[in-house]
Amino acid sequence: MQENYPLYDFFKWIEHLFVDFLFIPLDYIRAMENESWWGANLFNWVFLLIFFVLFGYWLYKLKVFHEFDKENVKETHR
Repeated sequence: MQENYPLYDFFKWIEHLFVDFLFIPLDYIRAMENESWWGANLFNWVFLLIFFVLFGYWLYKLKVFHEFDKENVKETHR
């Protein structure tokens, strides 16, 4: 089968990299779900917290630009 597909070894190496090395922490989190739901979902809560902080920062910046009217608008529109 390898003779017919020159990229076969390359894609098998990518599979080996992800399955055997990079997904090990996710396998640990999946196994921890039976013991502690909060611990298994800590990963998700951290990303949700980061999202809300960045969303709040974005809304703050929108408010600042709205108050000072510093939008990038050409003068021909006025």
